[in-house]
Amino acid sequence: MTLDNVESLEHSLRTDSFVKRIHLWAQLVRIPNTFTAIADVLAGAALVGALSTTTIDRSWPVVLAAVVIVIALYWTGMIWNDLNDVEQDRRQQRNRPISNNQISAASANKASYLLVSLATGIALVLAWVSPTSNGSIDDSSGSALLQFKLFLPLLITIALTVCIRLYNSSWKLSLAGPILMGLCRSGSLLLGISVGWLLGLSAWYELPHGWIAVLGHGLYVAGFTFAGRREAERNDSLPVAMGWSVSMIGLLALAFAPLFAPSDIPLRMDPFPTYPIVFVLMAFPLIRRVWTSIVDPGPKSIQLAIKQAIFSIIFFDAILTLQFAGPWPAIAVCSLTLPSSLLGRFFRST
Repeated sequence: MTLDNVESLEHSLRTDSFVKRIHLWAQLVRIPNTFTAIADVLAGAALVGALSTTTIDRSWPVVLAAVVIVIALYWTGMIWNDLNDVEQDRRQQRNRPISNNQISAASANKASYLLVSLATGIALVLAWVSPTSNGSIDDSSGSALLQFKLFLPLLITIALTVCIRLYNSSWKLSLAGPILMGLCRSGSLLLGISVGWLLGLSAWYELPHGWIAVLGHGLYVAGFTFAGRREAERNDSLPVAMGWSVSMIGLLALAFAPLFAPSDIPLRMDPFPTYPIVFVLMAFPLIRRVWTSIVDPGPKSIQLAIKQAIFSIIFFDAILTLQFAGPWPAIAVCSLTLPSSLLGRFFRST
């Protein structure tokens, strides 16, 4: 073998090792689900008008910053989840990178704190360089209210980090676990909404439809988290049905949220009955999976229903975006299903 062949072989081995490491980290952070968190932020921004054709020119840098924040926090949550469950994963012989010793706990911890630092740092930067703070957007409110508005993304980022940390602790297996998960997902939507507040597009107390959407999103996620909390075991139908019932209440809140929007906010569909009908039709594939998991609450049917529930978040966010921002932003949100479904073929979602 020549020297060139040896060097070529060494390069190939290094490349294969690098690709394998990337694959392991992507599996650890549940890369297909990341796009659902991005969809939450975009839907929240749409609710306050930050994705409209008249505001997108000045709002997109802040929206992009919020997207990076939520990605960093979502990945942190997935890392902390596997660190918290490592012994259980080993007992149940789940194929997870940390439990299989493919990624060390020390490396995972270090990565999680780097991600939290990144999210917090970006939120701090938003407070100092946002359009409102540098005077490019007029703000006649008092200085205290202005400072509160500027630091809202940072406060939401801190609150999200706390909820993620508490969820990935002994609280996870208690009744507080699904509630905390719901708060995490509500926080992602709220982070998008805070973009509009920070840009001066609306005040936090002027958005009843936004708060109803935040509540509905939290109930939806809390419900299916409760339904799937023992997804690796055979369950009784009653607790599974109770969890999905909470999720359905959350979906109803999302379906009727536009009814409470102020009259000066333009809507693309009649808030009743057109929008709820479209919303229910979008939810029909999920409803079918939910019914199957209640009738046959085995691991396979529950896992398929949970996977469908997570994947459906993008569609529910897309229809919210369509209602408040129009077709092109909605298409952008809906297109997140493409990388999510493609990567879902190679990486686990649960």
